[in-house]
Amino acid sequence: MLRMKIKKNYNMSGYVTVKTGGSARQLIYPETAAELTDISKSLEAAGSRYYILGRGSNVLIPDEGVGIIVSTLMMNKVSVEANKIICEAGAMLPAVAVIAAKAGLSGLEELAGIPATVGGALRMNAGAFGKEIKDILYCPPGNMNYRQGINDAVILSAVLELTPDSPEKIFTRMNEFKRIRQSRQPNEPSFGCAFKNIPHYVISAGKLIDECGLKGIRIGDAEISSTHANFIINKGRARTCDILNIMDIVEKVVYNKTGIILEREVEVLCQS
Repeated sequence: MLRMKIKKNYNMSGYVTVKTGGSARQLIYPETAAELTDISKSLEAAGSRYYILGRGSNVLIPDEGVGIIVSTLMMNKVSVEANKIICEAGAMLPAVAVIAAKAGLSGLEELAGIPATVGGALRMNAGAFGKEIKDILYCPPGNMNYRQGINDAVILSAVLELTPDSPEKIFTRMNEFKRIRQSRQPNEPSFGCAFKNIPHYVISAGKLIDECGLKGIRIGDAEISSTHANFIINKGRARTCDILNIMDIVEKVVYNKTGIILEREVEVLCQS
């Protein structure tokens, strides 16, 4: 652990994508899978609560702060072997998609706009445009489902199995998916979708929230986006508690109007 980069009392609002939350007592950056394994075992042996984060794009940090965060962002090596991409957990999904496209390997186009690490994407089984990361994971575990990924192990790396195709065609598809995504989602800081879509329901969670008249609801500097109702955006100096209060309102209004219980997609960490 002494060899690893450690930041103390680090303001996590500068780390997570929604730009809210308090400080981490320690923010630890292992550089290799062995270091991540060692620090995880050491913290577990000591009985210390800790969280492993990638980009922090599906996470809310309490305003009061957290204890120990272990970041995978320095574990970002990527290599290509035949039709497979081998990625360390901290490799950013958009960067991996570009490497794959240049190598003439198709399968990541739909996921290229997701601002997550490979490890983070595997943890929640991230997806877009009907494609999930489990669909391209080499030998995926059988318990991966919609927004339910690998939660019972420390993710060190992954092997993605892709399909050969022309780089030009791959980039064309990738850029089109990115264009559609950018046209449908807000530009302001957010953590991604607030609620999971309802399985087998005729409309998305965002459309449901919109039809309940909740677009534009604001508490402090947290607001339900006018672009996409399943996004809660930070208009400047939002607090995590403001976001959670909005989510409480959404859940109650949607249930009272439709009888549907929304399930939260974002992970809220426990305070230190």
